[in-house]
Amino acid sequence: MYMNEQLLSKRESVSRDASAFPLLLASIIPYRKKLLRYAGLFAAASIIILISLSVSLLGGDLDAYASSDHTPIEYSVEIVNGDTLWSIASKHVHKGQDVREYIYNLKKVNGLKSSLLQEGQTLRLP
Repeated sequence: MYMNEQLLSKRESVSRDASAFPLLLASIIPYRKKLLRYAGLFAAASIIILISLSVSLLGGDLDAYASSDHTPIEYSVEIVNGDTLWSIASKHVHKGQDVREYIYNLKKVNGLKSSLLQEGQTLRLP
């Protein structure tokens, strides 16, 4: 009988080890699911970053050049009562530029032969 008890106890220990395997596997599965979830999130974030970098490097700044067709922007002014070439030139002269030089350019751009201005006349500014 002693021998049978010994065999029986060995069988129980083997069956306990085999029954512990599903428990061990069950305890590993949540960690594996978390690991897979984090790996998926990392992959998705990496793809998003890669796409945004490629868009910004390849064509994200097209809007900055959309209106840049290298044509100068023209400004104009409408003459009101009391305006003179000198008053217009002194308001719009570039910093460091002589007012007389600006008046000369103003007359040249608009094709003026004299300094007389008419009310309602539109002058293009150089």
